[in-house]
Amino acid sequence: MLFAVSKLSAYFGYTLTAAGVAFFCGACASAPQNAKQNDLGAQRENMEQIRLVIGANLSKITPCYEKAIDERPGAAGRMVVQWNLGRDGAPADVAIRESHESLRAAENCVLSEVRQLRFPPRDSDETLEIIYPFFFSENGLVPRVKPPGGE
Repeated sequence: MLFAVSKLSAYFGYTLTAAGVAFFCGACASAPQNAKQNDLGAQRENMEQIRLVIGANLSKITPCYEKAIDERPGAAGRMVVQWNLGRDGAPADVAIRESHESLRAAENCVLSEVRQLRFPPRDSDETLEIIYPFFFSENGLVPRVKPPGGE
């Protein structure tokens, strides 16, 4: 059975964070205007739910970063995690898409924590591909807002 996949690329900025949000939907380009508006509303709702779940669980990811600092003092940078989110709200196919070399010691821990996250069940059978960058810094978890693709 094949499922449609939408890409949800969420750029959120915390300092183990999250910053702006971008969503890609190839099927939206040819959809009627009302369908586009409905899709956009659903996409925004999905992004907000993802942001809220990750924000509520950042404290579980912090020890992963502390492990990296223990192994490599001064470790900092970005780690991009990718996963698929199905109807049940459980992450599947969780993987590191890219990671700063100083954060290698934190990767398996972050993957484990993301696998345990539970997002609200969705009404759609369409699988969302989530691409979520975490920004790790010794400055802590102070929110830092960045525009999508911004510096």
